[in-house]
Amino acid sequence: MIVQPPQLAALEWAAAAAGTLAKPWKVGSIVSGRVLEYLPGLRLVLQINGLKVEADPPSGGSVPPQFRARVIANGPPPVLELMGQADLGEASPVAAALRARLPRQDGLQPLLSDLRALARTPGARALPEPVRLAVARLEGSITDRHDLLDPDVLRDTLQRSGFQLEHTLRQRADAPAQIPGARVDYDLKAALERLVQSLQRLPRADSPPPGNAPPDPLPATVGDASRASVATILPSLPADPLPLMKVAVPPPSTEAANPAPPAEDGEPLVAGKAADPTPPPLLRLPPQPQPRLPVSLASDVPTLAAGMLKHAEAALSRIEIMQLEAHPSASPQACMLEVPVRDGDGFDVLQVRIEQDAEAAQAIAEPNWTLGFTLDPPGLGPVHGQIRLRGAQVNVDLWAQQDAGVDALEQQTSVLSRLLEGSGLQLGQLRVRQGTPLRHTGLGRTLLEARA
Repeated sequence: MIVQPPQLAALEWAAAAAGTLAKPWKVGSIVSGRVLEYLPGLRLVLQINGLKVEADPPSGGSVPPQFRARVIANGPPPVLELMGQADLGEASPVAAALRARLPRQDGLQPLLSDLRALARTPGARALPEPVRLAVARLEGSITDRHDLLDPDVLRDTLQRSGFQLEHTLRQRADAPAQIPGARVDYDLKAALERLVQSLQRLPRADSPPPGNAPPDPLPATVGDASRASVATILPSLPADPLPLMKVAVPPPSTEAANPAPPAEDGEPLVAGKAADPTPPPLLRLPPQPQPRLPVSLASDVPTLAAGMLKHAEAALSRIEIMQLEAHPSASPQACMLEVPVRDGDGFDVLQVRIEQDAEAAQAIAEPNWTLGFTLDPPGLGPVHGQIRLRGAQVNVDLWAQQDAGVDALEQQTSVLSRLLEGSGLQLGQLRVRQGTPLRHTGLGRTLLEARA
């Protein structure tokens, strides 16, 4: 529901929405509230952590007189999720793991900006070999945009998104010959784990030099005890959750003591500026496009490496949130995947959501899937898509937020139609529209979308 502030509380609510009241609205925190006034169909006034807000009454169900809610995005706009009794208990390891990771997560673009900056920073070759190998492994896990046109490459890329890492490790332990080593070596989560481990071994600026002690060897495998909690919580991830694949905060830095290398292709090198984290990849939230960030200007390699460690840890938390959201006990059965995509000298982030309508599939005894995606390439702006497969019939809806994106999609509709029909599918409709998809309405118990 959309929440508007009563006149007397407007300034206080504006401060909360702007983030100056950070403590009550910290992502992952639990807030308490009560209903002050409720006129069915007309008016709903709530008090949340001492803040009075007015809301549109929910279209279905009701808000209990007293409630607790979890902050799942701090905006703008903030989003709170009403918690049930099962959520409030301590018996759910999934809920506890989510609460721990929500405040630490961020999108992939800050880390991808670090990769581009590292390639342009003098002295990067002086980094220890394990760090350079980990960076090379991470870059090697990123697929070229044009290669994704091959359905087998797309499927492999999504399987290496980190979502299935623990399951793949278990499969490889049981039958090593059946799982290629590249599936693990170039898995995104595995690459991030190695990068974090190697960066953590770097000496801190405020610590004495390590002397001549040799560095610890880089682990041959990942997914060890440091991340064992997720492997324990997710013991039964589906072996193949991708049956359809055939068809943000740069660290503040001081000005560089030495002049920075010139930017390539006219792209500016800018000093790091704090930015709001990308909203978490929760199934109940709408798609989250991740535009490219300018290349951060770091004064030296150690400063850049420290920022890269922070961003890699945030990206790991984000992957684990997607894994936890797809736990077999979740409803509905759906999963969210994100992969970086190389394009020219930059990187974009492809977000994919896969959901099966099990009841409809059982009723018609045919596949019933919905695949949604979002991408924010430069020059086109955010692009969203939704592909609905009902048996052999496919319906496609595409959205672009900018005129250039709409024009580019409309120019490709005939090509896309031929590709779909050439795959043996019956194209029901193919529409291109300007704007964004409507929010999915059946994914959770979102209570508030607060706007000042």
